[in-house]
Amino acid sequence: MRHVASRIVLLAPLLAAASLAGPAAAVDVTTCGQTIGAGETGVLQVDLDCPIVFSPASFGVILANGGRLDLDGHVLSGAFHAVFAYDGTPRIRGPGEITGSYSAGVSMSLGTLAVDDVDIHHNGSGIVLGNSHLRIRGSAVRDNDGSGAVVTETTTERGQIRAIDVDASGNGGYGLRGISVKAKDVDASDNGSDGLRGDKIDAKEVLADGNGGFGVVASRVSAKDVSANGNAEAGILGTRVRAIRVDASANDGYGIAAEKVQILKDSTVLDNDGYGTGVDLHSVYPPHVLRVDCGLSEDLQGQPWGVCSGDAP
Repeated sequence: MRHVASRIVLLAPLLAAASLAGPAAAVDVTTCGQTIGAGETGVLQVDLDCPIVFSPASFGVILANGGRLDLDGHVLSGAFHAVFAYDGTPRIRGPGEITGSYSAGVSMSLGTLAVDDVDIHHNGSGIVLGNSHLRIRGSAVRDNDGSGAVVTETTTERGQIRAIDVDASGNGGYGLRGISVKAKDVDASDNGSDGLRGDKIDAKEVLADGNGGFGVVASRVSAKDVSANGNAEAGILGTRVRAIRVDASANDGYGIAAEKVQILKDSTVLDNDGYGTGVDLHSVYPPHVLRVDCGLSEDLQGQPWGVCSGDAP
C-alpha cells in the first residue's frame, strides 16, 4: 500500500497540470490571413470576405499543426484558398459556409482533415488534398467549378476519404475522388466527371446519377443500396465488383462493367445503351447473379452469359 500511495503522490502534480490545461484555447477570427496553431480553436466572429489575390500564398485562414476552425454560423469567402491546413489533425466545424474561393475552399497537405456540418460550395474546387486523409460528415462539397473533394497526390498510405451524410453533387469535376473512398448516405450526382472514383470504393446508400463520366469507378467496388443511373459512361465500373440492391439503368455505357462480377444480387440493370450495343452487364468472367432484372449480358467476345432476360440461348 505504501508503494501505491507514493505513486499517487508522484502523479498528483501531473494530474493537477492536466486539469489546469483545460480545453483548446479559443481565438477570435476577425481578419483574413490569421493563423490558428496547435491547441487553438479559431472562432469566426463575422462573415469574412477575403480579397482574391492570384497567389497560392493567399489564404483566408491558416490551420497549422492541427489548429481548428469553428465557423459558428458564419460565411468564409474569397481568397485563393479560403482555408489552408497543414500537418496534424485539423478540424473545421459548422454550421457555416465556405464559398467563393478562387482555387479551393479548403486545401490540406500532409495530415488528416475532419469536416463537420459545413457547406462548401461555389469555389474553384471544394476540398483539395495532398498526401492527406479526409473525414467529412453532415456536410456538402457541392456546385464547385472543379471537384467536390479530391486527393491530387498521395502515397499508398494516404488518400482515404470517409464520407457520411454528404452532398457531393453538381461539381464540374469529380464528386469524391481518393485512393480509398468509403461513402455512406452520399449524393454524388450530376457532376461533370465521375461521381465516386478511387482504387477501392465501399458505397452504401449512395446516389451516383447523371454524371458526365462514370457513376462509380474503382479497381474494387463494393456497392449496397446504390443508384447509378443516367451516367454518360457506365453506371459502375471495376475490376472486381460486388453489388447488392443496386439500380444501374439508362446509362450511355454499360450498367455494370467488370473483369469479375463477384456478386450481383437483388438488383436492376436495364435500358443501358452499352456504347451502342444495348448491353447492360459486361463481365470478362462468368458473373455471379441472383435475383437480378437485366436485359442483355456479354463477355469479352460479345457472347451472352445467359443470365439476363434478353440473352440468346
